Amino acid sequence: MQRLWERASEGEPNSRRGGENTRDEFWRLVRDESESDVRLVKSILEKAGFDFDDTTKAPRLREIGAEAEASRGQDDERAAEFDRITKVLSAEANILSREGRVPSETERANRDVVSRRLDIDHKISGSYAKGMEEQKADELRLWLKPVNLQFMLGDDNRFHKGDRYHR
Repeated sequence: MQRLWERASEGEPNSRRGGENTRDEFWRLVRDESESDVRLVKSILEKAGFDFDDTTKAPRLREIGAEAEASRGQDDERAAEFDRITKVLSAEANILSREGRVPSETERANRDVVSRRLDIDHKISGSYAKGMEEQKADELRLWLKPVNLQFMLGDDNRFHKGDRYHR
């Protein structure tokens, strides 16, 4: 994954835009199965339950309910875990908006899609470098450095973390 990320980041500036471009290029490369590194990354993600079927760049976790039903009778412990995850994701899709408003059906459906999307995010936000002298911030390369990245499900990235939350 590191080699693939480094390849995707070639020529990109150490900035939010550079990070976004690198992420998009990374997912484009993962969808192109012509190299062994790419096939390995894609295989790992598919084994972990992610699909590359839709048109979005990032893969999405397969429908959990379908996975649970497929496991019932063969692996009841696995089915129970899928049921538990389904309940958590469903509850989070119904969380009130920041304004305290009940989400509409469209918002719930969008949250479901987002909650299953695999994001690549920074362990230490690139915005952490705000206020640093430019040379020091560039040395840290927080936006592009592979060791500063992590996979997260979309709900964790969008609803549970970010600059607006305290560290």
